[in-house]
Amino acid sequence: MATKGPFELLPTELIEHIGDALLNLVQQRQPGLNEIERAVLQVRTFHTLALVNTRLNSIFTPRLYHQIIIQSANSRGSFIKHTIAKPELCHLGSILLYSERMNGSRFHSIHSKDMELNKVLLSLRNLTVLRIWRVICWKRWVQPSFGDQATDLTSLKHLRTLEILEPQTMRGLCTILSTILPQIERLVVSGIELRPYENGSLDIYSSLTELKQLCVRSTRFTFEMWLDGIFTLLSTTKLEEIELDSTRPFTLYSQPYQFMKVGTLDRWRDTLKVFRFRGDPIEEKLRAYLNVALSNCETVDIKEFPVEPGDGHSINMWMG
Repeated sequence: MATKGPFELLPTELIEHIGDALLNLVQQRQPGLNEIERAVLQVRTFHTLALVNTRLNSIFTPRLYHQIIIQSANSRGSFIKHTIAKPELCHLGSILLYSERMNGSRFHSIHSKDMELNKVLLSLRNLTVLRIWRVICWKRWVQPSFGDQATDLTSLKHLRTLEILEPQTMRGLCTILSTILPQIERLVVSGIELRPYENGSLDIYSSLTELKQLCVRSTRFTFEMWLDGIFTLLSTTKLEEIELDSTRPFTLYSQPYQFMKVGTLDRWRDTLKVFRFRGDPIEEKLRAYLNVALSNCETVDIKEFPVEPGDGHSINMWMG
């Protein structure tokens, strides 16, 4: 009878704990990674563990495929060619991080690749979180009656969270994802270019009829220019949580600012439970309005402090 190795004698829970500890150690040794780099590091760690032996393969394969990362033409092609043919692996996917960044370029267009994105999405029936990172969505931005019909993605019945991270433009994204936007309950938008709409394009926000959580992370400049427009476009009547973070360094300011109009939150006074804000000191009238509008919230966490300047110029020079 063959002697069992040390890992064969350990309980599954302990092996999982060892794997998590190893991942934490690897991440601590590489601080400062962006979101996709941290995700890639996690996948590589679990992939290595899954190759140790049959026991570890059975334990860490579900973790390996829990978050699927597609960040280049090669990884996209490999997934479509190999992984889609294995539904037992696709069904393990709960999170998809999809990017077009490659070859050292900052942004790459999703142009002519949206059908491949649809193939990937349709194979992940248990997807709960879709994270789209640094893409340019150009192709199908016109109304469906004037162009191609959007693919029906309603088979993704569990998808509730949409994260749009560092987009150069969101033009076309509404059409590509139009069939699943009404079921999204949590939206995260993070980046510098967060225009709520562009000439000739559809906006994403008016389709989010079931949205309960909104998280926006950007710069003060972006908040002053577009945040109120985003709130205006939102069609949901069920908003329960708002998280706003304008601490991303960009431009030097010296005056209190107003990132939304007085009255903006009145639509959600009966539903809003949580409001969080981090950023530059708020203008007095807006602060007074928030004190009243948020009086029924269970959690109000507002942190005002001067944000460090970034590479932009001082906006006070031309605002007076």
